[in-house]
Amino acid sequence: ALDGELIFNNEITIIFSPTNVGKTFFATHLCAKICERNTNMQGIYYNTEMNDSQMKRILFGNKDGEEWPRYSDNIEVISEIHTTDELVNNMAMNIEKNKKDLAIFIDNSTYFEPSSRSEKSTEFLKLLKRILTQAKNLYGINIAFIVICHTNKIERDARLDLNVLKGNGNLNNFADRVIAIGRVPKHNDKRYIKVLKSRTGNIDEKL
Repeated sequence: ALDGELIFNNEITIIFSPTNVGKTFFATHLCAKICERNTNMQGIYYNTEMNDSQMKRILFGNKDGEEWPRYSDNIEVISEIHTTDELVNNMAMNIEKNKKDLAIFIDNSTYFEPSSRSEKSTEFLKLLKRILTQAKNLYGINIAFIVICHTNKIERDARLDLNVLKGNGNLNNFADRVIAIGRVPKHNDKRYIKVLKSRTGNIDEKL
């Protein structure tokens, strides 16, 4: 376990929520916690929705008029990735370059889903599985993949379960762990974290 019972090495974890609930904020915080607690790991955060300056505002605060690192210095943020091939090539380069355990965040999966409806979004997770296995076999590297996903169109306070996870081809079947983040009804300033699927550890719900 890398962070309590939420994230484990050599697993693919899906984190999903409706829009504007705070997936990116939660994921960057989670990445920071993992890298602070596991100093021998390298965190790599791929963000496809924000540019470098926007990610910088999330990752850096302002103290006495100067920028200061809010998060661990063993996190690399990469936002200039435009295709699945570029993503795979960049991950392969980082695996070979770092040659140590990695926590790789992909925010978000929609960007890398196939454009054709006849193809399945599960193909992307299958690709990550192959990368995970090859890194283990070639270099003895452990990788934790954390993939950020969206929900289908649902009502604001709808119950979150595996059925509302966006993606075709039974996306959740190919993940080792699925975590939902939702608004607490009647408490807009609070969120709940709900583990919907777990191959390792306990299934728990936290406010």
